[in-house]
Amino acid sequence: MNNASNRARLLCAVLWLAWCTLHLSACTSGSVEDALTSSPVPDAELRLYAWPPPESTGYSWEWPRELRREQPDHFTRSARARFNGSNFGLGGAGPCLVDPESTLSPGQWYRVRIDHPDYRPGIFYRFHDGYNEPCSMDLCTSRGIESAGGPCRREDFALWPREGDYQLLPDIIVDVREFEDNLWQCAIMPSGPPIFGLRVGASTANVGTGPLHLEGRGFGPGDDPERAQVVQKLDRHPGGQDEVDLGQDAFELHPGHNHIHFKDWLELGLIQPTAACDTPGPRPEDCALAQGTKLSFCIMDLEPFDAEIREHYKGHQRYPEPPTCDSVEQGLSPGWKDVYHALLEGQVIIVGDAEAMEALPSRVIVEASVDPRGKLTELNIANNRASKALTRPLDLTALCSSPLSRIDCSGPESSFDDEEQEMCPDYLRFIDNLAVRRP
Repeated sequence: MNNASNRARLLCAVLWLAWCTLHLSACTSGSVEDALTSSPVPDAELRLYAWPPPESTGYSWEWPRELRREQPDHFTRSARARFNGSNFGLGGAGPCLVDPESTLSPGQWYRVRIDHPDYRPGIFYRFHDGYNEPCSMDLCTSRGIESAGGPCRREDFALWPREGDYQLLPDIIVDVREFEDNLWQCAIMPSGPPIFGLRVGASTANVGTGPLHLEGRGFGPGDDPERAQVVQKLDRHPGGQDEVDLGQDAFELHPGHNHIHFKDWLELGLIQPTAACDTPGPRPEDCALAQGTKLSFCIMDLEPFDAEIREHYKGHQRYPEPPTCDSVEQGLSPGWKDVYHALLEGQVIIVGDAEAMEALPSRVIVEASVDPRGKLTELNIANNRASKALTRPLDLTALCSSPLSRIDCSGPESSFDDEEQEMCPDYLRFIDNLAVRRP
């Protein structure tokens, strides 16, 4: 009997054991494939870690080199051929190939590292929002071929070869840890009742294989604004660059600051705490509870995010402050993130008056979406949003009495302290029904 037949019989036995012992389990499966040829990559090592990991000490903690390399939360290898479209699996249902006692927890971010000697290390950040489809496959049993099925989730990964000509693309995510920087706030207004809002931090990280490089042209003094251009530069491996014209609408110029801001970089919102709402894709109309306006940012490398990405994808600090925001070039290097703290102007979701606050459920979900209009070219757009459940304050009187959560916007602007100068314009513009934009 040849090796192929032995492998097939062994695979059938493993699948049948998985089905018999854990047929009610859920399954994550997918393919590891060559990014250029789409052919399956055999014997790739997949290491999966819950993100944030237990080692994370806060939102400034960086993933270090070789963290728990030999003790990941989940480990598996890819097979040589695809079975029902997959060549790896975790769990005990349908198309799972290995590791029948390991399932992934829904509602959890995962950091995935994939290694193969012929390819550059693949590092991916993915959100598991549930087992979203049924799947079935043919099982080999003592009675012949039988059909089985179970709840499944599919995650595919592409590895880039060490040799070859291809684009090095960014992959932008929202760091879910930054939601810990939050504050419910009561704003005393010049007239009328107080206005309530949720201030929340947000940071966006580049976990891709190449930098996000943005350049504005024709925004200088004396330039014709009708001829202004914004491009995204895409590095190539092993050298060279491509350019994508993003159009004039991608940036706005702040003449007083002498730099441009990427328009609609981040969107904040509050949504209903239901499974139907806290998921990507189309949602019921009643999901939105409160919406912040899309924020325009000057994008830069402020904090390191992932040391292994920086090591393997040349993530040197290419866009520091200064000089990034003193020019028309900005971006995010691989393994770095940009950070926007809760008390900065614009980092607020304004709910409204006390009646609007009391209409909120006791638990709400705050979410942030990066590049919600899809202007950029990047590796993956399915991981562009993140969310966190928060408890809203029930005692609004106490909220307005506490110096930590009360902000007085009732006086003239000349009387504002530094924090009021940063935050009061949000609430005053809300009253005036004006767009919120970070200066």
